[in-house]
Amino acid sequence: MKIKKPLLVLLIIIKPINILYSQTQPKNENTNITLENNPLVQLQPSDYLEKHIASKKIPKLKEEVEGNLRKLGKIQRTYKNDIQDAQKSYDEAAENYKKGVEAYYSGDLLNAYNLFLKSKSISNQLLEKFSSLYRNKAVEISSEIASKLSNLQEDKLNAPYFLIHETEFRLNTIKSKISSAEEMVRFKKYGDAIELYRNAKIIGIISLYKLEQDKTKQEQLLEKYKADLEDANYKIENVKIDSF
Repeated sequence: MKIKKPLLVLLIIIKPINILYSQTQPKNENTNITLENNPLVQLQPSDYLEKHIASKKIPKLKEEVEGNLRKLGKIQRTYKNDIQDAQKSYDEAAENYKKGVEAYYSGDLLNAYNLFLKSKSISNQLLEKFSSLYRNKAVEISSEIASKLSNLQEDKLNAPYFLIHETEFRLNTIKSKISSAEEMVRFKKYGDAIELYRNAKIIGIISLYKLEQDKTKQEQLLEKYKADLEDANYKIENVKIDSF
């Protein structure tokens, strides 16, 4: 079928016009999308939402970091040499916190938020390491009490009934606190876990002191656990009082 001459002329005219029109339209170099006023092309990333979220989260985050650093400051005084690079990690967490505070009060919310997050991460990792240290000490003391209690049970005729009963109660309390601390660790609440382990250790030290009848060995025991008592702000005199 032949195309009529007038229609053929029209097609020849329209084609160059379409080509010319498409060449004159602005294109986005990255997406090849025409029409410069396309809102999808014009939209630029904005940090407004991120700033808004940061402003809401910073107060609680800042408080959490402060709590971590206070707990670590107390622990560092006694056990900083028991964990490799503990002081270095603590200083890094403290430095990021300090910079975060400066950024926060300067109005740089996103930077402050990120610095607080970094400080929290570092301090949490250090608390996790210390919680493992505390657990090992608490379990060690618990095992020693269990061994001594077993010996008492074998010698019931000579051992005071009250001492056996009291030791059993304290040992169960220690185990309960260790179990609760392990639960806190699973929820990544390392500061709370440390406090529970700390209490378990003190109860254990008092039990060991009371189970030991020899005065010289009692003094040796107090010297052995001197750092643990100081960590809990527990005076040696109080151990002697609580043991009787």
